[in-house]
Amino acid sequence: MKKNKMKKLLALASSIIMTYTFTACGNGTSSESSSKNDGNLVGYDENYSPDDMPENASTILMTQEESGTPIQLEYISSQLNSDQGKLLCRYFNAAGQKDAATLESCVYGGYFDLLLGKETITDINDYAQKLYDSYVQFIGGDFVFTYLIQDSMADADFDMYDEIVAAFAPESQIEERTAVNIDAYISSEELNLSSVPLKNRMNGEMLSIVIYKIDGQYYIMG
Repeated sequence: MKKNKMKKLLALASSIIMTYTFTACGNGTSSESSSKNDGNLVGYDENYSPDDMPENASTILMTQEESGTPIQLEYISSQLNSDQGKLLCRYFNAAGQKDAATLESCVYGGYFDLLLGKETITDINDYAQKLYDSYVQFIGGDFVFTYLIQDSMADADFDMYDEIVAAFAPESQIEERTAVNIDAYISSEELNLSSVPLKNRMNGEMLSIVIYKIDGQYYIMG
């Protein structure tokens, strides 16, 4: 049984650099038609309906001052809290800046150990570069994240992530498990883009992010 679990973990490490797999979202190229449809306004979703809002929930805007980053975040109060929101802003800002030190503070250490053990990455700087390059495949050039909208809850294989925690720190206590879909906006001086939804360049796919609270601290799980 343990051998089969380890095979699953190694398969996870070799197949992803993030909790989502970019190759499943598209072929890594940007079409001309998608770039022509990039003029969406930040914070506006033409498909949004107030009926979609969970009961007793409201949308909260986390400003740049509150997030401590150049990124703002809209999130659903019944699905995320402010600490998780700040973590998301720090993580995406670091991903867009190739800020390895901040990424290391946001992502669970057991995930890095797994990637290092599989030789998927060589160190944290390599992780930051590969994470950034994965986005560039779809965007087509250099970019920064500017705005995040937490759209909904996401599906996740929490058993898999539980196994990572158990392998890395058996005595640790998992206090919360959350998975959310993020509609992320990017800007690019190189491509003359401002506040463009990333999903326009990823066949309409949003980014699914898994957040764990372990021993009192929130982490991105990959």
